[in-house]
Amino acid sequence: MNKGPTDSAANENNLLRDFEDSLKTITGKADGEKAIAARKTLISLGRHFDGASIQPAAEKLAAVLPTITDYTSRYTTLTLLGDIGRKNAVSAKTVSEGLAAYIATEKDGGLVYMTGQKLAAIASAYPDTAVMAATAVAGALDKEKDDYARRSLSFSMASIGHTSAAARDIAIEALGAELTREKDVVARCLTSGTLSDFGVLSETAAAKTLKIYAKALDHELSPQVMNHITQNMAVVAKAQPATQPAAVDMLISVINDKDGKIKQPEKIFAASHALRLLGDLSPAPVAKAVADALAQNKLPETQRRVYILTLDALAKSDRAAAQTAHAALLQTLPQEPSALNRRHSINGIMAAVKNGMDGKATAAQLFRHLDNERDRETRDLVSRHLMTLGHPLPKVKPLIPQPKNG
Repeated sequence: MNKGPTDSAANENNLLRDFEDSLKTITGKADGEKAIAARKTLISLGRHFDGASIQPAAEKLAAVLPTITDYTSRYTTLTLLGDIGRKNAVSAKTVSEGLAAYIATEKDGGLVYMTGQKLAAIASAYPDTAVMAATAVAGALDKEKDDYARRSLSFSMASIGHTSAAARDIAIEALGAELTREKDVVARCLTSGTLSDFGVLSETAAAKTLKIYAKALDHELSPQVMNHITQNMAVVAKAQPATQPAAVDMLISVINDKDGKIKQPEKIFAASHALRLLGDLSPAPVAKAVADALAQNKLPETQRRVYILTLDALAKSDRAAAQTAHAALLQTLPQEPSALNRRHSINGIMAAVKNGMDGKATAAQLFRHLDNERDRETRDLVSRHLMTLGHPLPKVKPLIPQPKNG
């Protein structure tokens, strides 16, 4: 026999009455056994909230949550709110508002991160709540001191950020602050990767993410994190080619180290590797930027070597890049004080020749370089390349022994 409208309404009223009785018990000063029984009843009732009962239940639970002093009862109420918030759009908004207010005042790290998880789950189901959720979790992340809770909040922030463009902007800003504030190396690596997941989605997000990476690199001391950040810069710029020039400029700024901030060569090497990755996508523009950087005066030896080796690699990958590298390396060769760097330059010049540059003209320039080259190993290298190019070697004046007197 089907129940009529009157029976249905009566059931709803009975459900809400029992629900309110349980709430009064767990929010009051009931002894342990009564509180436990009330929590069990509340959980059982929570499975039946739907239709007309769900919105009043959501409103009542959200209202009482901040007033509950018992930890387990707060957890129970929080769990019920999370379940109710995913049932329809109206209750989702009510619950999200309640949880957003609650997370700002809760002191327990465990309940804070669990609230973040509930907000993220509701935002995934109802993206209209995402901005509210993102703002609330970002605020909690900013003030949370517990490492585990902060890590969980970061994951919730990442989840919420993928629900809408507006929420993504909030997530990028919050995680960007976390990247520079977080003390754990692994956590910084994870945050850097999460930011790259956002950065690849749009040109605007990529531009914001790259600026965050550049700022983080200024103070980063861990080689592991340096590598993660610079490689993520390359990932983002590759996904959004319009941002590649900015990424290249940022990496070159790191390599140049104009302010002398870099105490570890690992940062220079990490940036140069990322620059090389960007060169895989657009060899010619990257080669031009590197050649311009190499032409600057008073760069330290390590930085000059990085640029020379980068040009060598790019000369092998693209004809236009080979042309740029060829000209830049021929220009730097006679003024380079490091013999090792000169040898790297010569190898880069020859790589460009193999990729189409004029071998005869190159041989003539290398031949002239021998007049001033004093390093034996470098002279031998030039001589071998001259033979490869079919250019005659310098004439060696025979040493005629002089007779000894008397």
